[in-house]
Amino acid sequence: KKSHQKMKMIRSTAAERGRRRRPPGRGGAPCFLVVLALVVVCGGAANESSAHHQHGEPLWAYHEVVPGGGTLRFLRDRVSLWVMMPSSVATATMVPFFARHYEGLGVDMRRVTVLLHRDRTSQKTVDALVAAALLRAFDVDVDKGSSRVGVVPVYSSDVKRDAVNRWLRTLPEGDFVVYADLDEFFEYPRDLEAQIQNKRQFDFVGFMMERVGTNFTFPALRDIREGVAIEDQFPLKCRTRAPLKGNDRKHTLFRVVDRRGTRRQFQSSHRFDNESKKTLRRRPGVDFARGAAWWLPVNFFFLLARSDFLSTP
Repeated sequence: KKSHQKMKMIRSTAAERGRRRRPPGRGGAPCFLVVLALVVVCGGAANESSAHHQHGEPLWAYHEVVPGGGTLRFLRDRVSLWVMMPSSVATATMVPFFARHYEGLGVDMRRVTVLLHRDRTSQKTVDALVAAALLRAFDVDVDKGSSRVGVVPVYSSDVKRDAVNRWLRTLPEGDFVVYADLDEFFEYPRDLEAQIQNKRQFDFVGFMMERVGTNFTFPALRDIREGVAIEDQFPLKCRTRAPLKGNDRKHTLFRVVDRRGTRRQFQSSHRFDNESKKTLRRRPGVDFARGAAWWLPVNFFFLLARSDFLSTP
């Protein structure tokens, strides 16, 4: 009887310990985040493993990208790009850089589809600037209409998700897709072609890196006609999402259908329908940022104290 009572007491103590909440302040480090410009996403490859979790989603493995990475030229006739953007002066300035980057990677600009957010308050002069930029970059005429351009009066995550999912359902099953925001510039591993053709990899995942100006300044983006590359305008790389446990991963290239023949659909800009956070193994080395996050507020206020922090060169 005593032995039974002792075992019962041990189990009760273990259950209480399991229900005990973590003391405040021990979970994650508080820090501040100011994201003024997201201009580069560094790509990596995701291996679709044959092993699956209970719900059938694949396991993932990530790979770093090195400078001078792979291109999409070998997929030129099979890769399409979809992007949504607002009608603004900043958009008109960013579009040429966006087009130059992806055309340099080998994407055919005639295979780019644009969804333009143009609300009722947008000015006609701004709309004209954006329309002219899209015509020059992608050969799409917003005013005359085209199958490769659409206009919506409101923006929301649901509107964006539903639009890209409808577009995905129109593509051939063997095609590949680049789904990028206007301020996201994807890069790929050098052996991209070999991974697709030899290793049968059909989904690649990238990790986000914010770019800022020299001396931690946030200058306005200069016109492409000035001849200054966007990488030179924002030379410093920062990882701000991972320390805050934010979603810093994105599918940078994927085939329209997965290995099981299922047509891919998005539940958000970062995840497919059959994908959950639990099925994705975190990037190696991310946990180091948990400690570093403690000194981010200190550095933030130190930068605010600089006389040139808020100045624009």
